[in-house]
Amino acid sequence: MDVLGADGSLEPSCWSALHPGDLVVLYNDRNIPADVLCLWSSETDQNVFVETKGLDGETNIKPKKSCALTSKKLNTAIGDSDFHTNKDKNPRTLGYKVGFENNNEDLNTFYGRIEINQISENVKISHLILRGCTLRNTARMIGLVVYTGHNTKVMLNCTNSRPKVTRLVQILNLNIFIFFGIVFVISALLTALAS
Repeated sequence: MDVLGADGSLEPSCWSALHPGDLVVLYNDRNIPADVLCLWSSETDQNVFVETKGLDGETNIKPKKSCALTSKKLNTAIGDSDFHTNKDKNPRTLGYKVGFENNNEDLNTFYGRIEINQISENVKISHLILRGCTLRNTARMIGLVVYTGHNTKVMLNCTNSRPKVTRLVQILNLNIFIFFGIVFVISALLTALAS
């Protein structure tokens, strides 16, 4: 994974160094490090394919869409291998504004808006790639980091689950405590009477 720097250069980065608003270039067969809004894909139809085995256990590949507004602006320049040297098409210089909902644990919803030069597009869950997915059948993509670390949708879903205990085990546990209490009271009384 590379982060697109302010000057348009690609800088290798680790997951922990990502912040919301960073532009990342992700490559095929790599894990997605954060919740990322897809801005551009190397595929001709601008789709991105992800495997969600790390999230839901399914091994089939699911399509995600890149934002039409940004992919139109970037498509001509990014097809070249040195896209980051073209300052006119550098994603950092597009002058876009992005707004999206506060983070929540619902994996199936996402609402936001991206605007470039007073032209806006609504973005939905079909544009968001969740942390823990793996990029498949897509050479590379550019994405905007939306949520990172413990604020990602997947991490918000990681809660401590209650231990599952059957009703029979609950009744047996209660009976054991009652019998232990009775034995303790009887032995305390017998000890007191014996002395």
